[in-house]
Amino acid sequence: VDERVTKFQSAYQKAISPAQFKAEEVQYTQFLDPDQLLFLISKLNVMHNQCAFICMEEKCIVNLISTSPRQFDTAKNDLISSLKTLKSSKHKLQPLYAMKICSHRVLTLKKSNLLAEDVEVIVNAANKDLDHAGGVARA
Repeated sequence: VDERVTKFQSAYQKAISPAQFKAEEVQYTQFLDPDQLLFLISKLNVMHNQCAFICMEEKCIVNLISTSPRQFDTAKNDLISSLKTLKSSKHKLQPLYAMKICSHRVLTLKKSNLLAEDVEVIVNAANKDLDHAGGVARA
């Protein structure tokens, strides 16, 4: 479990009585578009105000935490059914890291076929002379 999630869960458990606290990881198997996934998580956080949804995209996991056992069950069902409706990513390659950098931009680190990616920018590490001797620069 991500260190941030562990710290959050620990603080949350101290703030409320353990009988009211409920948490679970929901694993999904398909590779989802990061924008769709972030939109879904935002929407679910608004719909279920006594729950928190935390997406760990690199592990294909959404953590669900709730102070209301009744709302937890409804939120979990909504999460599972919503994940099933999302379209798979075109390339079915799992991002190594994804971070939302503003309301309409996501920075994603991937290991994939460069020619198959639909992107706005490609960042390439180059040698100190910026010589097009190999790698992406030579392609």
